[in-house]
Amino acid sequence: MDSYIHFLKKIGIQFQCNTESTTNKLQYRELTGPERITLFQHINIMELLPDNDNAVKIQQLWKDFLDLYTKIRMTYEVDSEVTPLSASIKSWLSGFLYIYQKSDVTPYMHAFVMHVPQFLRMYKSLTFFNQQGLEKYNDECSKDFFRSTNHRDLEALKQMMLKQNRIEFLEVKGAKRMKDAYHCRNCNAIGHSIKTCTDKCSLCSSAICCAHLKKIGGKWVTSCQEL
Repeated sequence: MDSYIHFLKKIGIQFQCNTESTTNKLQYRELTGPERITLFQHINIMELLPDNDNAVKIQQLWKDFLDLYTKIRMTYEVDSEVTPLSASIKSWLSGFLYIYQKSDVTPYMHAFVMHVPQFLRMYKSLTFFNQQGLEKYNDECSKDFFRSTNHRDLEALKQMMLKQNRIEFLEVKGAKRMKDAYHCRNCNAIGHSIKTCTDKCSLCSSAICCAHLKKIGGKWVTSCQEL
C-alpha cells in the first residue's frame, strides 16, 4: 500500500489511508474521475507489483482499456465503424480472463463488453447516458434541502421542486438575479452602507463614520445624529 500511495503522489494525486482502530480495516477515499484517468495514463504495474509474474500482461491490459475508453467516447455514424470496436472490447475481455477468473468479472464489465457496442449502434454516441447533469442536480437539491428550514419529508420535497420550477421559468423568460446595490447614507456612494463607510462623517468632525454608530430602533445612526 505504501508503494501505491507513493506512486499516486509522484503523479500528482494526493492520497492517504488509515487503519480503523476497532476493525483494523484500511480506510481510504475513492479517486475522482479525472484522477482515475491520470492513474490510467501513468500507471506502471512493473513498479507497483515487481514480483507479479503477469505484471507485463496487466500493464498491457490497462493500456488497452484506456485506449478503448477513449474510443467509446467518440460518435459512430455507421454500424460498420462499431464492429472493429466490438471485436477489440471482446479481445480485451479475453485478455482479462487469461489473467483473472470469471468470478472477477463485474456487471460493469458485462455492460462494457455486451451493451456498449449495442448502444453505439442504436444511438451513435454514449453521451445520452451521461449522468453528470443528474449528479449536479442531486448536489443542488441536497444543498437546498440542508439550507432550508423545512425538513418535513414530502413538504420539503414539494418546496424544493416549486423553487426549481420558479427558477427555470424565470430563466426561460430571460430574467436575471440582481444583487442588492447598497447606497451609503453618509457619503452617498454605491457599493457599501453606512455600517462600513470609512469616509469622514458628514454631520460632525469624526474621521471615520462607521466608528461612531449606534443602533436605535433597528436602524444604524451616528452618535452625533442621535444628539
